[in-house]
Amino acid sequence: MINDLIKAEITKVSEVAGYLWQREWCERNAGNISIDLTGLAEISEKDYIGKQYVERSMPYGAAGKLIYITGTGERLRELVTKPEKASCIILIDQEAKGYYIIWGAEGNAAFRPTS
Repeated sequence: MINDLIKAEITKVSEVAGYLWQREWCERNAGNISIDLTGLAEISEKDYIGKQYVERSMPYGAAGKLIYITGTGERLRELVTKPEKASCIILIDQEAKGYYIIWGAEGNAAFRPTS
């Protein structure tokens, strides 16, 4: 599921997060970073079946979107070396009633994507 196009986008986000942190422009509670990855990968049922599902009402226009997003309370500097722990990729279901975490959020059972 995580192909070279998606890896390149995560690398770009990690690089920008590193610049922001090094220049002390932001840190704890600095907001979120999210990007729409829809169209960069073909998602099949095997990519999300068995993955964590979170019920949460979303705007209907978000249905079926693939989003890379940082975690609530995560530090941007963590995106530089550990993006798989400080961020995730979610797949919003076709009815916009919830999402699957299909990559990332590793090692933190309480992980939540930012809003």
